[in-house]
Amino acid sequence: MHTLSQNPIMNLKKPPLFLFYLCFFAVLLSCSCTQQSSQNIPNIQFLQGKPLPNAPKADTKPYRFTEDMFAMRNKIFWQALEPFKNKSNIHYLEIGVHEGRALLWVLEHIMTHPTSTLTGIDLFSSGEGDFKPKEIYKNPNDFKQRYFHNIRSSGHENRIQTHIGYSQDVLKTLKKNHYDIMYIDGCHTLMCTREDTSLSWELLKKGGILMIDDYSKEFPDVYQAAQEFYANNADNMEILHTGWVLVIKKLR
Repeated sequence: MHTLSQNPIMNLKKPPLFLFYLCFFAVLLSCSCTQQSSQNIPNIQFLQGKPLPNAPKADTKPYRFTEDMFAMRNKIFWQALEPFKNKSNIHYLEIGVHEGRALLWVLEHIMTHPTSTLTGIDLFSSGEGDFKPKEIYKNPNDFKQRYFHNIRSSGHENRIQTHIGYSQDVLKTLKKNHYDIMYIDGCHTLMCTREDTSLSWELLKKGGILMIDDYSKEFPDVYQAAQEFYANNADNMEILHTGWVLVIKKLR
């Protein structure tokens, strides 16, 4: 009488089933990583890299600014946001308002309809990591005071809401699919930028514009976070411009 142990063919040891699944998932992961790494942001420029036309300059209200970090960006803003000019019920959100120069430019030249609103988020602290406040500030609260002075001087304080706190906390409290334009210029660490872009995307309407400041290899964490964000959402976005400001349109 034959038993299992007497059958030399059946006696061959089969590899455990989990090894087949392990190999299968390893192949899938490899393919996924290869596909994601090849999904880089395309190099696209407004007007195909030609010099951008001049954009409107800031108003001459009695604002108090210590420096102009927006001068090299207003032409990009104008190209990206002019279609929203003077439209009703347009909602703008900015992370990292500093003294309010960018936000007030948008107020004066894009968000001109009385039903449009602007939201700013900032810690108004001396910064994080290696960032140090400018010598011109006697204390970290100086640019906070300048910001609120500038908001009052705009004459449209009733249309501007300001949240003081970490953007990653504030964004979670805001309404999804509500904003038409969002500008990220906050904490530049990898984790912050990852979370700011992910949370902002949930708040942005279909057809809305997301702008990420300092999109450059000179800011490797911002650059990496943007590349990762694109790889995960490429089928739902259109890249309008790359450069110091990355401009993205949400498709659906």
